[in-house]
Amino acid sequence: MKTINILCAYFVMIMLVSRCTAPASSEHSVYKASDSLTLSAEQQKRAGIVTELLQYRSIPDYVEVNGQLDVPPQSLITITAPLGGFVKRVPLLEGMRVKKGDLLAELEHPDYIQLQQDYLQAVSQLSWLKLEYQRQEELSRENITALKSLEKVRADYNAAQVQVQALAARLAMLNINPDKLTSEGLQPSVLLRSPINGFVTRVQVSLGEYVPAHRELFRLIDPAHLHAELFVFEKDLPRLRIGQKVLFNLLTDTITRYARVHLIGKELTTDRTVRVHCHLEKDYADLIPGLYIKGIVYTNEHLALAVPTDALLYQGDEIFLFTRRGENLFQLIRVKTGKNANGFTEVQSNELSEGVPVVVSGAYTLFSMLRNGSDDE
Repeated sequence: MKTINILCAYFVMIMLVSRCTAPASSEHSVYKASDSLTLSAEQQKRAGIVTELLQYRSIPDYVEVNGQLDVPPQSLITITAPLGGFVKRVPLLEGMRVKKGDLLAELEHPDYIQLQQDYLQAVSQLSWLKLEYQRQEELSRENITALKSLEKVRADYNAAQVQVQALAARLAMLNINPDKLTSEGLQPSVLLRSPINGFVTRVQVSLGEYVPAHRELFRLIDPAHLHAELFVFEKDLPRLRIGQKVLFNLLTDTITRYARVHLIGKELTTDRTVRVHCHLEKDYADLIPGLYIKGIVYTNEHLALAVPTDALLYQGDEIFLFTRRGENLFQLIRVKTGKNANGFTEVQSNELSEGVPVVVSGAYTLFSMLRNGSDDE
């Protein structure tokens, strides 16, 4: 019996030593959903604690989107030389603003003079053929000339009319008014002018350079029709409607800008997205086509318990909130968050209900006090 008692005592000592030397669990955390602390009114004042009653708020639903700024095809203008020539003057630099009718470049070439000369000669020939045609018609009525001669003159006259019209059209492409052209007023150069109000985005000529016909010389953009082109995944497409509000900002800043859904595309791209065309609600002078953007499209609204976003505490992947229980007791609870808008975030927890006081200012001070108190223990 004495031996058994000794063995039992020895066994108890081993268990006590094992418990004392067992390593602490790595999963232990001082931050529990049930953590709480008590502060006097004076401590609360020094800590800057402010509480508000939790209430339901209207929280908008939204779709997160990416996209870029763009302009419609009619606002992106490429300027070419309708006829090859040498650059005599080019007063532009990339980024310059131009108005409709402003000079873009002056070109010169002997062919410009030759074209004007051909036109004046064709006009002169047409005048003579017109008179000859009228004379042949008169003779034909008096049966003096043969019908064959009349037909030939008529054909020559019609051909001359076509030639004059064709040469006039070519002169108009060079911004030369054929109606004001005279033998004493031939223009040795042609002027290329801006067809829009906008900005110069590309200059591809230099002084004295020969530019062949139809080569791109300048590119202009009219920013008046700048819009946001969004890329929306097919799963979010049923939630979109014409007229919905869009909030967006550039990837390089946090300035909020606004737009409205104007058109929703009808074709899926290879990455299963649809293009959504949005009109900006006002002109933003700092925006240019091609900039990438990110934003949200407001699709609907719902009522939910929501707190000021600044009231939430973030620790790793967990989110906490302090509630007030009585006059001096504050409890830390773990919450799940939902949508956020206008400075408020939707919160969910079994321990929350409408009317519960929540700490909206001084939460991190409380958290620090709770941590230090836990460490002291």
